[in-house]
Amino acid sequence: MHTAMVIYPAHTYVLTNSVFSLIYQEFSRFHKEIQPMFDGLNNNRAHWNELAEVYNAKIKAIEDEKKKLEEEEARKCKDININVYFGAVIA
Repeated sequence: MHTAMVIYPAHTYVLTNSVFSLIYQEFSRFHKEIQPMFDGLNNNRAHWNELAEVYNAKIKAIEDEKKKLEEEEARKCKDININVYFGAVIA
């Protein structure tokens, strides 16, 4: 069975920021030919950061909606339990 590895934008940003940028930065100090690669990495990092922000906003919206639905469901269950418990008195 094969499992697909999911790479989230935030993970890519962290990896790019913490590992690759340091390596490219140091190499570009000694080999000027690497400077365009370092510049490209910085542009790529900005792109991944934008994607991470969009992804995080979508996840937050999904979590907020899920919480709202759970609260509504809990309120409905509470209302049903109260009506069943006091049903004979109310009716």
